[in-house]
Amino acid sequence: MNDFMKPCSSVLVGVACLIGVATLAAAQMPAFKPLTPQSKMAVNGIGPVRIGMTLAKAIDATQVSWKVEYAVSDGDCRYAHPENVPKGTDGYPTLSFMVVDGVVVRAEVGRRGIVTVSGVQVGDTEARVKTVYPGKIKVEEHPYDEKGHYLIYTPTDRKDAKFRIIFETDGKVVTSYRAGRVPEVGWIEGCL
Repeated sequence: MNDFMKPCSSVLVGVACLIGVATLAAAQMPAFKPLTPQSKMAVNGIGPVRIGMTLAKAIDATQVSWKVEYAVSDGDCRYAHPENVPKGTDGYPTLSFMVVDGVVVRAEVGRRGIVTVSGVQVGDTEARVKTVYPGKIKVEEHPYDEKGHYLIYTPTDRKDAKFRIIFETDGKVVTSYRAGRVPEVGWIEGCL
């Protein structure tokens, strides 16, 4: 290599190294996953919204506007949902979040279409829930429906010990479900 090419060679190597480092860094960063109708419910959240994050961070994570309801009790407990979430025929959103003292504590699904990471959704039978979560469902009587049940999934992973998914049924099929942290996930009346 002649003397004229030496400076050019070291510049090219430096640029190539910078491009390689930037590409590696980008590959190691988690990809942004927006909240979509295809997002799946886990015990600790759905899409980019994690149980335990502040409402402000949840709004930032979804990158869409949210509707935040007024507090419905003496404490600071309210409901919020992304405005792009579909509504049922009754006008209520298919997905909403309970927020206590500014922190997302549970997610609620009241219509068919949003599935858990294991594939359960509103409209599935009690038998299917028990099959999908073998030996991990505790059955309790529904407090307002004498034929209905609460099918309570408790995860076995220690890192998820403070979370639950509660499937409400009419005695035959899942009518709604919620995922979140204990104790709020178990509040029967929600924020009331």
